Amino acid sequence: MATALASYYSKEERLCIPSVPLYVTRESILATLSSLNVGRVYSVREIPFTRGNSDARRITFRVMWNNHKCINEERLQNMQKRIRDGQTVRIVYEFPKFWELRSQMPSSSLHQDQK
Repeated sequence: MATALASYYSKEERLCIPSVPLYVTRESILATLSSLNVGRVYSVREIPFTRGNSDARRITFRVMWNNHKCINEERLQNMQKRIRDGQTVRIVYEFPKFWELRSQMPSSSLHQDQK
């Protein structure tokens, strides 16, 4: 059981921030994500909105969870569980402003991958 949990919490995830204002730079996004110390963030893509809100864009990225070097492992596991259960995690980037971090994949396919 412990081995199954360890592999469950150590996999790569595709995540997204559904709406990020254009004035927030890519470097600022990476710095904020890196400050969480949850793992290696890579393959960052910025996807502009084509309709409606043109003052923002969607950010997608991959993260390789880093459970062994995380300062607060319990917090990291709680983040992973919430994301894998289809919930969002709020990340404050400039108080009181925050991003909602969520899985890029539907929660049903996440559960199928874990079986």
